[in-house]
Amino acid sequence: MRAINTGATAANLALQMAHARLAAMSGLEAARHRVLHAGVCADWNSPGPGVLTGFTVSVRCRTHSALEAGHPVTLYDIATHACNEPAAGACPNPSPLRADYAAARAQLRLEP
Repeated sequence: MRAINTGATAANLALQMAHARLAAMSGLEAARHRVLHAGVCADWNSPGPGVLTGFTVSVRCRTHSALEAGHPVTLYDIATHACNEPAAGACPNPSPLRADYAAARAQLRLEP
């Protein structure tokens, strides 16, 4: 017989989900910084510094042109997905094995 403390399990999952949201937001901020300060809009995966330990963030950045008051502008669509069990180094994982798998997304549209 296996005893499971559902209260502790639920609390751990809630904590993992909160960390996933923070990791997704940190990836969004890092991508925003790259666009604004280096002019770089690129896809990347980061399990490294600046991301919560144990989480990977996958960043996708797309540019497109638009007219604003008759003037051309470049818009940046940035989306992040963070998780604590990446698949092939990227998130999300379509088949996670962890019982406490947590993932979160964040996105923004940026007009510098």
